[in-house]
Amino acid sequence: VVDGKLVRKHACIDGPEIDAHAIDWDKFLPRFNLFRKQEQEARVRHGLA
Repeated sequence: VVDGKLVRKHACIDGPEIDAHAIDWDKFLPRFNLFRKQEQEARVRHGLA
C-alpha cells in the first residue's frame, strides 16, 4: 500500500528491489504456511523428508 492505494509489484517486471516497509507483513507471512501440509506430503512421497 502506497499513499493508501494497493500497489502490486512483480519481480520479473519491476525488479527484485522493493521497499520492505511498504509490505503488509501481517497479510504476507501467513501465506507461507498455506500449503505446508501438502508440501510435507510431497517431500515424503518423493523421498526428500
